[in-house]
Amino acid sequence: MNINYFLYLVFFISFISGFLSNSESAVLENYIEIPNSTEIRSINNARHGSIYASYSSFVPDGVLSIYNSTNHTLIHSIELGGLPIGLAFNEDHNHFYVTNRDQKLISLINANTFEIEKNITLDKSPSSIIFNPANNLLYVANFGTRTLTVINSMDDSVIDTIHVGDNPTDLALNPSNTLIYVANFLNNSLSVINCTDNSVIDTIKVGKNPADLAFNPVNNLLYVANQGNNAISVINSTTNTVIGEIQVGQSPRDLFFNPKNNLLYTANFDDKTISIINSTNNSVIKTISLDGAPSQLGFDPENNLIFVGSYVDSGILFINSTNNSKLARLIIMESRALAINPANNLVYVANFANATVSVINTTANSVIDTIKVGKSPTDLAFNTGSNLLYVANQDSNTVSLINTTANSVIDTIKVGKNPADLAFNTGSNLLYVANQD
Repeated sequence: MNINYFLYLVFFISFISGFLSNSESAVLENYIEIPNSTEIRSINNARHGSIYASYSSFVPDGVLSIYNSTNHTLIHSIELGGLPIGLAFNEDHNHFYVTNRDQKLISLINANTFEIEKNITLDKSPSSIIFNPANNLLYVANFGTRTLTVINSMDDSVIDTIHVGDNPTDLALNPSNTLIYVANFLNNSLSVINCTDNSVIDTIKVGKNPADLAFNPVNNLLYVANQGNNAISVINSTTNTVIGEIQVGQSPRDLFFNPKNNLLYTANFDDKTISIINSTNNSVIKTISLDGAPSQLGFDPENNLIFVGSYVDSGILFINSTNNSKLARLIIMESRALAINPANNLVYVANFANATVSVINTTANSVIDTIKVGKSPTDLAFNTGSNLLYVANQDSNTVSLINTTANSVIDTIKVGKNPADLAFNTGSNLLYVANQD
């Protein structure tokens, strides 16, 4: 990640009363802020208590961040570079895949260690990606082409190329018949692929510029967000015919179906709204106004939250899809790293700009202490055996040693030039420091 770009995390410290207007079943619940001039490219549904979000700035600078879906704190960030676009999970192998459009590759990442185990190099620019557990194949939409790439996830080899419409932008799998639907943005159509032999068996005309797809397994309907004519096409996936159209806000970019309440959520980018659709009768029942332009949607099933990736205000916000809840007052901290002390459940935040570490009580979401450290703290590491926290101070060429019982600096260790990353080995009781220069 380019060093000039900070990760901002917004914590809620006090709640205020009040509800969003014209919203009986959905209001803003929480908020995570990321760098300015940044666009969230993908948000994946919460898995094992984590939210996965990829984003990039206007200069190539791609990051995948993993957040705790309960308290919305940052767990880990992976610096990918380029333009990360799509996310897909292989639950059996406990891996996830991230497409990188600018670098023409797919990163295979271990979901336990968050380490990049392999980069799969392609000759095209991958965007959307979907995993079919029935045949262990990955289907990848190639930006600016008329093709999909098919990858065998057992050995990560490219085994097929499927020709579809112009500029495929999104993919959806119907698990009941293992058909894959491809949104062809410039053809105003969907290609239907039989996963048995990877052949195109049908083409469905839809609205202008189909950008995203969502499948409702309850009624076997497929929903298509048509960005160019502000409408959602409704498709009977048994007959592959369009049976209706729903008018929504301007420029719908993303869809998400919530199986818990049978509602469909639409991110309308240009008018900064979320449309909520009752999928029983396919009617809009609510519209939520936002400060920023929503670009991506996801779902946390444990907490029944819809999370929204926003572009203009560069953040992730949360919608409580169960009932009304209070709005929150928030503070912003410029942060390069976060660490959670498992002994006391306190969160420590390295504030790069003001040479401090903030201590946060996660029960009350309040800052309870601020510790002065060296210049430009950029990474944190815990020694759980001795309850000590190590802080890499990039511009001081030091590591601060903090006693987390008293939250005070007890030692400062001189290291190499520009220390940027820390790792503590519990087996050998050694701390490893990566110096940039």
